[in-house]
Amino acid sequence: AAQAQQMMAMIYGPNGMSGVLGPVNEKTFIAVQGGTDQLVEATVKSAQNPQDRLSGLAQVKAVSGQLPQNRFGVFYLQLDQIIGTGARYAQGFGMPIKMQLPQNLPPIGFSAASEGAALRFDTHVPTTTIQSIVAAGMQAYMQMQGGGAEGAPEGL
Repeated sequence: AAQAQQMMAMIYGPNGMSGVLGPVNEKTFIAVQGGTDQLVEATVKSAQNPQDRLSGLAQVKAVSGQLPQNRFGVFYLQLDQIIGTGARYAQGFGMPIKMQLPQNLPPIGFSAASEGAALRFDTHVPTTTIQSIVAAGMQAYMQMQGGGAEGAPEGL
């Protein structure tokens, strides 16, 4: 029961689940779960004056350039953020996970496009993102094993 309570507090916050739902105008509806009044206010202001700031980020531009230009849908997955969140949750449960991922890694890009009568789905996984995640995973694994591989010379 204590673990379940700890998990619920981590997911929904110390005061339980709370949220705000509501229309901003006839075409926009917002939902904020567990956010502060300042976050709700910022969400409403952003919904009233929508701007595409994501497309202007250098790492998103690099990934977007590798996807078909005639696409009708695109989705970006910030894998480093998901891994970092998972590591923080594990640390909250006492697991000794320590890893360092570089800031602002390029996201994984997914797109949908039409090509003649066919539907086309593409994915772009940046090499730098994979290299950084593998390196951080190896670092975390080695730290959890006590420092390094068996038989490795000292200092490596």
